[in-house]
Amino acid sequence: MLALCAHTRAPSTVVLHKRRKKKPLIMSTEVISEIPDPQAQSQEDANKEQQADPAQKQLLNYVFRSMKRTYDLFATDYTKYPDVDDSDNTMMKQFKKQGEYKGVLRHVEEEKRKKEEEIMQLPTSTKISGTVMKSGTDTLAITAGDGGAQGAKKTGQGQLLSVLPVGSQSRAEDNTTKALLPSKAPMMIKPKWHAPWKLYRVISGHTGWVRAVDVEPGNEWFATGGADRIIKIWDLASGRLRLSLTGHISSVRAVKVSHRNPFLFSGGEDKQVKCWDLEYNKVVRHYHGHLSAVQAIAVHPTLDILVTTARDATARVWDIRTKAQIHCLSGHTNTVADVVCQSTDPQVITASHDSTVRLWDLAAGKTMCTLTHHKVRVFLTSDLLEPSNEPMRSCSHLLECDA
Repeated sequence: MLALCAHTRAPSTVVLHKRRKKKPLIMSTEVISEIPDPQAQSQEDANKEQQADPAQKQLLNYVFRSMKRTYDLFATDYTKYPDVDDSDNTMMKQFKKQGEYKGVLRHVEEEKRKKEEEIMQLPTSTKISGTVMKSGTDTLAITAGDGGAQGAKKTGQGQLLSVLPVGSQSRAEDNTTKALLPSKAPMMIKPKWHAPWKLYRVISGHTGWVRAVDVEPGNEWFATGGADRIIKIWDLASGRLRLSLTGHISSVRAVKVSHRNPFLFSGGEDKQVKCWDLEYNKVVRHYHGHLSAVQAIAVHPTLDILVTTARDATARVWDIRTKAQIHCLSGHTNTVADVVCQSTDPQVITASHDSTVRLWDLAAGKTMCTLTHHKVRVFLTSDLLEPSNEPMRSCSHLLECDA
């Protein structure tokens, strides 16, 4: 192949050069042997890593230790004891029983064994040795063969036994008899007889359910409150309506006439407790504090104190004159349905839907005693009768009705 090359020496001269053909590259075995092996290269890299800088090794060691400390600090619960194997736990309990309660366990086992023997042991009769003979009245009788028993009449043929001899194990017989009899006889209080009740009069006037009623101490009139938000005063002798008091914005749940003042107290589902002056027939005081519907009201017989209960599970004690709250009696866990006051301790008694009756210390505002024998919600059926010292009565809400 020819190539033209222009030289700058002389523009008129042209020099022709011949390009040499490239020879193919032939690699000898020596050159091929010099190519590095990949496995050998990886081994060399591993050796280099093993021969790393000691400072880098120390740094990695510090990082690993720091991570381990962090895990132990935040991921480990040091307050939790290590889990105990079930077999070890059983063995430990057995050792503790034998070491600390061995005498008690032995005593319990002996008492249990004795009780089982007494229960399983039945009355047995002894073997009777003798003959059956006829007496003068042609009746059969059993006679002892030797006639050596005491306290019996002797005859020519033997001794008459009036009672069959039985075993001497009276304790087992007593246990068997007790097992057959009821453990405790039912106690029924015999009620007092009174003349049959007769319906005297039906008084109508409310347009809703009648929720509360109370009689005036002079026995001349009585007050009623109902779901129509009205308090009505009725003549007791004639049954005629005397007066209607309006002011509540919801159902009236409780009315109470004061024995010491010409006041009528009322409470309703509007959370309000009102004091009505019966001389002017208007509201003169309000008692604010309940967080839910007022259920019952009681007036103290000797002090100017008013006690109200509500669905907020509290009973509140008020000063009638100043309208101030004296105590908030808390302790019930459900609606306080009824309350009774008396002059002697306990001066306040409450009944609740939590199936308990509480007796309160009025001075301290704390519970004196809690009665828990009822199974369902409780209502007090009558006031305490102080002159006769009769016990307090309470009843459970057994029938389904509106509370």
